[in-house]
Amino acid sequence: MNPAHLFEMLKERGLHTWVGVPDSSLQPLLDLVLVAPQMLHTVASNECEAIAIASGNYLASGRPSVVYLQNSGLGKTVHPLTSLYGSELARIPMLMLVGWRGKLGGKPDEPQHQWMGRVTPQLLDLLQIPYRELEENNAASVLPELFDLLKEGPAALLVPHQLLKSPDSSAAIENKSSFSWPLRWQIIEKVLDTLPSDTYFFSTTGKTSRELFELRKKRSETHARDFYCVGGMGTASSLALGFSQIEKNKKICILDGDGAAWMQLGSWGSVIAARPENLVHLVIENNMHESTGGQPLSGDAKLLIKVARALGYPICEEVEGLSQLEAFLKGLHRGPYYFQVRSQSGSLPNLGRPDLSPAKNVELFLRERMK
Repeated sequence: MNPAHLFEMLKERGLHTWVGVPDSSLQPLLDLVLVAPQMLHTVASNECEAIAIASGNYLASGRPSVVYLQNSGLGKTVHPLTSLYGSELARIPMLMLVGWRGKLGGKPDEPQHQWMGRVTPQLLDLLQIPYRELEENNAASVLPELFDLLKEGPAALLVPHQLLKSPDSSAAIENKSSFSWPLRWQIIEKVLDTLPSDTYFFSTTGKTSRELFELRKKRSETHARDFYCVGGMGTASSLALGFSQIEKNKKICILDGDGAAWMQLGSWGSVIAARPENLVHLVIENNMHESTGGQPLSGDAKLLIKVARALGYPICEEVEGLSQLEAFLKGLHRGPYYFQVRSQSGSLPNLGRPDLSPAKNVELFLRERMK
């Protein structure tokens, strides 16, 4: 389906306020929203925040907003919807545009999407959110139905993965920076080259985990000390914190992204309070959600290091270039350390996806730990 047709239908019905968390299934549509004139658009740090912003927009205008998200983020909406904004409470209308990854009976998808893909309709039913599925030629019929349902509160439009395709859409993100910042995979490779070989790694959602996995394969190295957060965006630092409470001797490295960091920024306070001396928290900054198509972040990534300092990370460094990164990593003593490394957009050539399921990842990880 051409996303421009859907976008025009939504505009014609007065939907000029959009807020959400970027999703690759919705990228062709979001590309139009980003450049549309007279459109109020907010990229939220997480789905809970998006629901609240849309509700505030409604209280100011009396008109519903579009709240866009991937179905993996539906769980984040449960709290605000069931405790205040949903159909049995404030009944605030909003059109939830949900990218449907892992749809049962749909095209094969990654393991982390299959469970949520299967239960997405059931979850919406439990939340008493009426929904319709977008198909190639049914937008003209389902949108009027959904607008009638908005009179009673939130309603959802499920958009299966790869349904929206622009005629001129490109599958790859080109490097947009004119600066000589390194690519993300080059940063990851430098970290692998510099930290001790028995370091434990916790890598964030999206291309960071994919590139770490591919680099291990290319280097013929084990995956046994890597945990790939292929889902649970924003939780890598908390996962590493829990691990560091038991493992006190080996180096622990969080390979984080700026978008993921904004999503769960409050968790940094717990990391800093625990002060794990063997922890290295490395945030790769490209100021975009690259894995979902290059959409902007909810905030300026350059501010993250100021937040880290203000929250109390004892050692914070802004890193420019691979040689400086290597020097900092070689000088580690007692942490926790926070490094923010600037990068440009672009990926490891022919980037694949981990062929290690989350369950196998845990099994391999624990087998290594129990040696």
